[in-house]
Amino acid sequence: MVLEIKEFLPHFVMDAKGITSETNELKNPAVRVVIKEKNKIIYTGWVFKKHPSVPLFIHDTIDIKLKNANSR
Repeated sequence: MVLEIKEFLPHFVMDAKGITSETNELKNPAVRVVIKEKNKIIYTGWVFKKHPSVPLFIHDTIDIKLKNANSR
C-alpha cells in the first residue's frame, strides 16, 4: 500500500471559489492524499487533523489520521 501526499494546507477553507489555505497558521491543517493498493487507487481526498472522522475512507487493515502538523 502506498500513501502519497499531494497537497498540504495549514488553514484549510472551502468556499464557492474553491479550496485554499486562508493563512499560514496551523488553524485547520489538512492534507490531500492518494492511497494505492496493488497499483490501484482506492482513495483520493482530504485528511483533517481537527476532524478525524473525515475522510470517509474505510479499510480492513488501516486507518488514516493526520496526527500532527508542525511548521518548520
